[in-house]
Formats: sequence, C-alpha cells, structure tokens
Amino acid sequence: MKFILLFLFFLSSSLLLADTLQDSVSRTEMEILKLNQEIQQIKKNQEFQVKLYQSSYEKMESELENVIWAATIIITIIAGFITFLGYKFMKDTINDFLNERVAKIARKSINTNIKGDWFKDIVNEKAQDPINIALESLKISFEKKSKKLIEEERERIQRIHEEAVEKLKDDFEKESRTLIEEGKVIIEKHDRDAKSIISELVKIKEKLMIEGIDEKTEGLISENKKLLKDIEITSEKTKKEDKHTAADWFLKGYAALEKNDYIESIEDFNQAISLDSKFGQAFIGRGVAKLKLRKYEEAIEDYNEAIMLDSENRKAFYGRALVRKELEKYEEAIEDYNDAIRLDSEYIKAFFGRALVKYELKKYEEAIEDFDEVIRLDSEYIKAFFGRGLIKAELGKYKEAIEDFDEVIRLDSEYIKAFTVRGLIKVELGKNEESILDFNEAIKLDSEDAIPYVYNASSYLKIDKVQEAEENVKKALEIDSSYDAAYYNLGLIRNKQGRIEEACSAWKKALDLGFKEAQKELDEFCADS
Repeated sequence: MKFILLFLFFLSSSLLLADTLQDSVSRTEMEILKLNQEIQQIKKNQEFQVKLYQSSYEKMESELENVIWAATIIITIIAGFITFLGYKFMKDTINDFLNERVAKIARKSINTNIKGDWFKDIVNEKAQDPINIALESLKISFEKKSKKLIEEERERIQRIHEEAVEKLKDDFEKESRTLIEEGKVIIEKHDRDAKSIISELVKIKEKLMIEGIDEKTEGLISENKKLLKDIEITSEKTKKEDKHTAADWFLKGYAALEKNDYIESIEDFNQAISLDSKFGQAFIGRGVAKLKLRKYEEAIEDYNEAIMLDSENRKAFYGRALVRKELEKYEEAIEDYNDAIRLDSEYIKAFFGRALVKYELKKYEEAIEDFDEVIRLDSEYIKAFFGRGLIKAELGKYKEAIEDFDEVIRLDSEYIKAFTVRGLIKVELGKNEESILDFNEAIKLDSEDAIPYVYNASSYLKIDKVQEAEENVKKALEIDSSYDAAYYNLGLIRNKQGRIEEACSAWKKALDLGFKEAQKELDEFCADS
C-alpha cells in the first residue's frame, strides 16, 4: 500500500514537473518567437532606414546638381561683367557665395534626413567636388575669354589707328600729288610764267610748313618728306628759269630769320615785296625781323599792311599785339590778342600773350583766367604755370603759388627760376630751412648765377647761421662784384658780427650801386660814420 502511494506520489510529482517544464518551454518559445518578430521588425526598420538614407542622399545629390547647374548658368550670363571687375575679385566673391549657399542647403537637408556623421562627410565631400570643378572651369574660361577680349580690343584699336593713319596719309599724298601735278602742268604750259608757279608752290609750303595748321599735318609732313622733296625739286627747276621770284626771296628771308640774321632777312623780304606787293606773309616776316631789331613803329606798319591784305590772318594780329606790348600800348595790344583769339579760339600763344599784358595792367584775376585757358589747352605749358604762380604769389595766395611752381618743376626738373621763386615764397611763409633747399637746388643747376647765393645768405641769416650766410655772399660777389643786394646782405652779416664800420661800408656800397633799401640801415646804424 505504501508502495502504491509512493508510486502515485512520484507519478503525480513527475506529471506536475512535466507540466511545469512544458509551461516553461512554452513561455521560452513564445519569448523566442517574440524576439524573432522583434528582430524581423528591426531588420525591416533598418532596411527602411537605409532606403530612407539612400533616398535622402539621392534627393540631396539632385538638389546639389541643380544648384551647381543654376550657378553655372548664372556665371555664364555674368561672364562679361566679370571681365570688367577682374578675376581675382570675382573669384573670391563667387567662391564665398557658392560655398555658403551650398553649405546652407546641405546642412538643412542633411540635418533633417540624415543622422550619421559618416554620411554627412560623404555628402559634403560630394558637394564640394562639383564646386571646385566649376570654379576651376570658371577660372580657365575667364582667363581664355579675358585674353581673347584683350587681344581682340588691341587688334581693333591697332586696326583703327592704322586705318586712320593710312587714310590721312593717302589723303595727304593724293592732295600733294595733285598739287605737284598741277604745278608741273602749269610749268609745261607756261614756261615763261615761272613767277606765278612759284607763288602757288610757296602757298602750299606756307600752309604745310610755315603756318603749321595743326600737329597732325606736321606729322604727315615729316612722314611724307619725299613729296615735299618733289615740291623742292619743282621749285628748284623753276628757280633756274627765274631767280628773282617773290617766293624765292621770301624763302630766303625766312631762312635768314630762323638764323637770327634779321638785317639780311629784311633785305630778302624787301625783294619779295617789291616783286609782289600783295605778298602778306612777306610783310609779316619783315614785321617779325623789325620787332627783333626793336624797330617797333616800322614793324607795326608791316603788320597793318598784312591785315589790310588779309583781315583773317591771326598771325598778323598776334604780331602787332607783340609790338604794342613792347611799346606799352597795353589796351591796344589786348584788342589785337582778342582778334587773334576770335580767329582761332585755341590760339595758345595769344591767350598767353594776353595774360602777360593783363599782368602788366595789374588785372591779376583776368590774367589768371587766361593762364587757366592756356593750361586747359596744353596741360604741359610750363610758362603758363610759372606766370600763374607769380601772380598768385603777388596776390598772397602762397599755397596755390607753390602748387604751380611744383608743377613747373615736375614738368622740368631743371627750371632754375622755379626753384628760386618757390624759395622766396617759402621765405615769406617763414619756412627758411625749406627755402634754403630750393636755393641750393638752383645753385646746383647753375653755380655761376649770383642771385640764389644772395637769397640763400638771407635765409641763413634768418636762422642765425652767420658763417653759411657769409660764404654765400662771398660767392655771389666772386661771380658779380657789382651786385648791390650782395653788399646789402654783407652789411647785415657784418652788423650781426659786431663789425659796424665794415657793415656801414657795405651798405654804402650797396646804396651807390642803386640798392635804396640800404639807406634805412645807414640811417639807423651809421649816422655817426
């Protein structure tokens, strides 16, 4: 009985244990199945995430390509604009713009759809590559287009220049040949009428050589010496037939005038006028020679005659104005200058001459206006800057005056008077040390001019450098022993040294030579002498 009970107990325990084990196995299987489902879900999620990543990458890559294409199109459109601004400036600007724009788009899209740092690096790398390629391509394209544009522009300008020169040359050659041919025909048909032929040829030469209508014509003359030589040959042939034409005497007189042989030139112009009483240029030439010889009234008569023959001849009015200026008939001179300018509104010499006359009349502002016009017509007309500087200094406009003299020196670094006058202005401004530099420069350019030495001595005295002042005065007196201002400054030096008797002697010498300012020093320091 006990055995049976024991067996039943064992059996029930076994069954209970089996049920318990079965339940445990079932739960384990369920957990395994659940885990398998979770694994499958994780796999699906991973596959979805990968697809999502791939989709985001492809979308980003597409957007980047669109941006790059858009940038390329925009860059192509503004290539002409880039040409003017320059590659270096535009390269930096475009690079910064594209990098910033692409980076902004890339960051926005990547941060929204992509979480992995490794994937961001790949996208950024892929985004940067097309930009670098585009910029490199742009650089190469820009260099090629720039070189091409520059070369095309250079060729265009060269072509225009050559065409213009060729056209002027052809026109000149055609006109000259026509005139020569006409001269030859006249010579052949009228062997005995050589005088009229030479007169025509001379008018041609006056137009091309003497009048010098403009610089372009003068340039063409120098380029066409052969044609002018043909004219000379024709003239020589005619001379053999008649050695006493008015034109021959005029050319001879003009040559003598250029050699400064004024008496001979007058005789030659006399011969020309005796053969042709209406030869206006001969009257002007003779007027110039008489002006040089200071036969002013006779010169005016010649210019009057030239104006009667041709009231549109600007040179006749200009020449008469020069004579009237020398005679101090300033108002009449201005009238003549006005007529010369009326006939030629760009007659630089007339503006300059009128400015000088207005300066003599103390019409300083009007004179400055004329000098301004001269400078406007010729920005390198040194004498206009010099004259305007003198007037401004006289008006007390020292700063503006110095600017004009600076310009004179810039245009001609050996213009001695500009250094001297600028030094004097600096003395007036109390800039004695700077004035010494200008006087020294003038001395360096011409060591035999006594004037800068005296001015230098005066400046040295004002800064109490007596020894240097004395050296400069002695040098001035070595050059010119009768220089009154040098003796006056020597007196100042001796007075400063306490050598009163020598100072008085120097001032007395200066006064005897005409330096009236020395009288004041004599009255003050030498009353007992």
